[in-house]
Amino acid sequence: FEAPSHVILAHACNARGSWRSGIAVQFARRFPDEHTEYQDYCNGRESVGTTLLTGRVACLITSNYYGKHKDEPKQITKSTYKAVKHLLEQIEEDEVEIHSPKINNGLFEVPWKWTTQAIEQAIEKSGKKVKWVVWEL
Repeated sequence: FEAPSHVILAHACNARGSWRSGIAVQFARRFPDEHTEYQDYCNGRESVGTTLLTGRVACLITSNYYGKHKDEPKQITKSTYKAVKHLLEQIEEDEVEIHSPKINNGLFEVPWKWTTQAIEQAIEKSGKKVKWVVWEL
């Protein structure tokens, strides 16, 4: 969260507008306005596979639900590819720096290798120069 101000901070989200567990709780504490915007974005909209970019926070919506009702790992991986692609379409610059935790790897229980491949494929398809930095505890 102490990344330079030009960096986009990305994290995986559900389509229900809930930031109640995992790293999302920290996003909600630090970015309350963005949390409200995310909740509004999810309300009544088919949002899986999209990204809400609110200033420097990118909400990659990779699963319909959370907890025991979360999407299956393969579906989350497909939605991650679409969400990263959608994020990069929203960025006008040809070069961008994005920081994130190991998205999908925690509570969504998706193998990190699958998510990495989805991110790399979306970046390659975009033609942009992307520096993606992953946080690890």
